[in-house]
Amino acid sequence: MNLPGNPFAARGIVTGPAFTDRAEERRALRRALTAAPGFVLLAGPRRIGKSSLLAQVAADLGRTRHPVILLDLWTAATPADVVTRLVEGATRALGRRWHASLLQLLAQLKLSFTLDRQP
Repeated sequence: MNLPGNPFAARGIVTGPAFTDRAEERRALRRALTAAPGFVLLAGPRRIGKSSLLAQVAADLGRTRHPVILLDLWTAATPADVVTRLVEGATRALGRRWHASLLQLLAQLKLSFTLDRQP
């Protein structure tokens, strides 16, 4: 049972006064996201505040106009789901249409292909 006003009530993303400061973790994540290559994978047990921490850091960086793509891939069932969520997240974070975001992402991936003939 959750008591009224309980800051530790189990619910979705926690913001505002219910969010525990976690200043050291917020600084470390901001550094990791703003330094090249700027990717973070955060893993841990359920219900310890990972999503809330990431959302807070994304909001912090958004105020500095540093775009952040925050993806929840827990329910992604196929590679197509992952790509769709990535493009939608890029569109939201960058304020561009999906195809412009996809073209920029592809340009940054620096893909190369080689063909090898087997005798």
